[in-house]
Formats: sequence, C-alpha cells, structure tokens
Amino acid sequence: MNEMSLGRGARVRVRDFLNPEQRSAKREREAFACYLLCGQCGFLAHESGRDPFRAPARDHDEGCSTRGGARSCPQCGAKAWHDLNQVDTALALRDSENFERRFNDELAGRRARRWGLGLGASLALPLAWGLISTVGVSVGVAAALSSLVLVAVARLVYAGVEPRVHAALRNGEMSRTFTRWRMPLARPRAEQQRITGAGSLERARSGDALLRAPLSGRPCLGYELRVLHDYAADDDPRTAACVLREQRCVDLVHAGALLRGDSVVIELPTRTITGSELARSDDEVAVLLRKRGLFVGDGPYLLQEAIVEPGARYELRRAGDSYTIGAPTLALPAGDAPELPRAA
Repeated sequence: MNEMSLGRGARVRVRDFLNPEQRSAKREREAFACYLLCGQCGFLAHESGRDPFRAPARDHDEGCSTRGGARSCPQCGAKAWHDLNQVDTALALRDSENFERRFNDELAGRRARRWGLGLGASLALPLAWGLISTVGVSVGVAAALSSLVLVAVARLVYAGVEPRVHAALRNGEMSRTFTRWRMPLARPRAEQQRITGAGSLERARSGDALLRAPLSGRPCLGYELRVLHDYAADDDPRTAACVLREQRCVDLVHAGALLRGDSVVIELPTRTITGSELARSDDEVAVLLRKRGLFVGDGPYLLQEAIVEPGARYELRRAGDSYTIGAPTLALPAGDAPELPRAA
C-alpha cells in the first residue's frame, strides 16, 4: 500500500509535543468514541470510548494480537498505538504534523525560489550582455530590463514549481506526517485475475442493512472515504496530501459467488462531496474528522467519496483470497470466469 506511506509514523516523537503539565494530570477524553492510530503504519483500529490499554483482552478485535500485554497492529505487528480519544495525545499528534507541515512549506519555498532565481539569472545575464554589445543600450537600461526578466521568470518558476516541490517533500521519505488508513487487511498483492464485468452486486443476506456513505449519506454496499489536505480551490488537487483513506464493505454476492466484506478492496473513481451533496452538518463533519485524529480547523480539506451501489455492475478481480471492485468494462465471454466460492 505504497500511497498510504506506511512506516512514516514511527519517526514521529509524539511525546516531544505533549504538554508537560498534562502528562501527570488526569487525561481528558472525548465524549464520543475515537479510533486507535498505529504509530508505525497509520492503521486505524476499532473505535472505543474506553481506555484501550486498560480494556480486557477479549475486547480487542480485528485480529490485534495481545501477546506481551499490549495489542499488536494487525497490519505491521507494531505496538505503537496512539489513543485518539485522549485529547492531549490527539493535540500532540496535531502539533507534530503542523510542525512538519511548516518545515516542508519553508523548505519547498526556499528550493523553488532558488530554482526560479537560477533560471531567471541564466536568462537575464545573457540578455543584458546582448543588449549592451549588439544593440548598444546603456548599462543602466540593460540592467533594468534584465532585472525585470529575472523577477518575472523567478515568479513564474516559483508559482509552477513550489506546489510540486512541496508535494515531493511531503510524499518523500523525509516526511514524518501520519497518513491514516482503514481498509481490508487482506489486500491483493499477487497478479489479479479478471473474473467478470457482467454480474451485479447484491447483499449476501437480504436482511443485512445497507451502509450509509459517510459524507453524502447515500445507501450503498460499500464506500471509500478520502480526505485530502493542503488543498485550495485554485491549487492542483494532485499536489494535495491524502491524510485519510477509509473503506468499508458488507458481505456481497456477485453472480452467485460469495465475497466477504473484509476481503474486498474498492478501486472506484472518487468524487468531491460539497454543498448540497454533503449530508452532514459542520459539527458532524468535525466529529467525523476528530474521531480519526484530524481537526477541522486545520483545513482546508477536500472530502471525497466513492460508493458501491446495490444492483450496479462492476468488474471484479481476484488475487488469492482478496477481491477488487473496479469500474465496469467489457464483459468476458461465457466460460472465461474462474470458479468462485458459491453463496450458501
């Protein structure tokens, strides 16, 4: 899962940003349940309103091992959990990420200015020499014209390069900012086999309730939620940081075959949810972000969503025990689909 930047969280020293007065004091907890964040890979474990480090072992879920008295992350095996329900921990994470963001902003600005001035000077100096030697203008006029060229080129280069330098720094190995994710742990790694694009998706059990998309509130069989940060309306969204990717899916039946929801990865185009499409109030969006260790005041955020609609046709790919749902393409001829486990 390369785009989720696994392993960066291990380099964040959260304790450096904890308020010393709060370390010994009784720690305040949110009134609503929040996730646990793995400091090694960014995995979001189950929501819990209680202190997870004092909960009985039987309450640990999602395959989290509890050997040695502390649960292990089901993704990476680390025991570096951050309890996002704890206010001071969440604020310390926020401060560490803001520090990293400011550092990247300053570094990207310095590099972009350096490149802009270098390119501008490489054009301005020959221009000044040419004006003096061939046209015969005075040194003052040549200096003024070349200075205008230098400033104009530097500004153009800075505007075009700085967002991309910023994105490269943020996505590079030197970045320590958490990227949170909550997706099926059994993700496809082997070469995928295309199964069919002809079958529609339905609930495995008719009595199961449909899910509600977290932003639009649309009924669905599965959804993907993405939250992008460092995004503004006049910026290129490709330079924004994906700070949250979350997927959930119910058990499905596809052309008579049973697919467990925890083995299905959704690979559908996301759409930005804003304005009247957003079914949540501002306070509800703030709580949704806070549960995942994000603060609405640190925006702007770009909220994106994709859903798996009941009865719609999708292309299904299989790799081992994992499945990927993608946008429908041409259906395979009859008899070309691999055998799948049949629904009971």
